[in-house]
Amino acid sequence: MNDNRQFTVTYKMTRWDYAAMARAINRKPWSRGVIMIAVWLLVVWGLMAAIIHVYNPVYMARAIFAVSAENWPLAVLFIIAVLCSFFPHWLAWAMSFAYYKSIASADLTATLSTNDKGVDVTSRLGDSTVPWTSIKRVIVERDYLFLPISKRESFIIPRRAFSSDNEFNAACQFARDRFKPSVG
Repeated sequence: MNDNRQFTVTYKMTRWDYAAMARAINRKPWSRGVIMIAVWLLVVWGLMAAIIHVYNPVYMARAIFAVSAENWPLAVLFIIAVLCSFFPHWLAWAMSFAYYKSIASADLTATLSTNDKGVDVTSRLGDSTVPWTSIKRVIVERDYLFLPISKRESFIIPRRAFSSDNEFNAACQFARDRFKPSVG
């Protein structure tokens, strides 16, 4: 295997980079949101049926969404559940701004290089090398290339770190070519 560096970029991470990463790695398909809402509704219906002994879900829905001063908290909770089920990536995006200053890499300047073996990162925190087998997926967005290594961590490679769009696109293709999904 050739160990030649395919691309090397140096950039300073910003809170917007971190927020974009949080949104990208937390994005789920719409079908998952539908399933989550169905599960939430089933759980709420079961609890309500057990507590008030009304088993018809239509009667429950009418009681919950009837306009009255007593029922508005249930309607608000339902709306929040729907938003969290369908848009968890935007919730992660918003929360990332509050969390950003507590991460070690906040406002850190890093140099990231790739080669046939993996991804090398150098910063004032230290040096690390991650093989391509540790990369969970490749996410390409308009302004970023993300290489997630876990459910909460990812290499963040912004388009602005490249001298041209062609270099960014070549780096994205290189990452796609080296990525091999794990089986199992």
